[in-house]
Amino acid sequence: MAGELEGCKPLSGLLSGLAQDAFHGHPGITEELLRSQLYPEVPPEEFRPFLAKMRGILKFAFSDLGARSVAKADDFS
Repeated sequence: MAGELEGCKPLSGLLSGLAQDAFHGHPGITEELLRSQLYPEVPPEEFRPFLAKMRGILKFAFSDLGARSVAKADDFS
């Protein structure tokens, strides 16, 4: 179990970094920073598609949450 949790830490850090960059405007969070800090063993050419996929998932999750919030707000009108 502890090993599984250790394996989740880089992904959690990646999603957190992407959220800070995309939604909070932290300009210092770059592809190279995320790769070197979280996935140093992964070559850049393999990391880029993974990063793009995680960005897409994160944007979809937040857009879905936004749509749900609007729908719930409409229930009160």
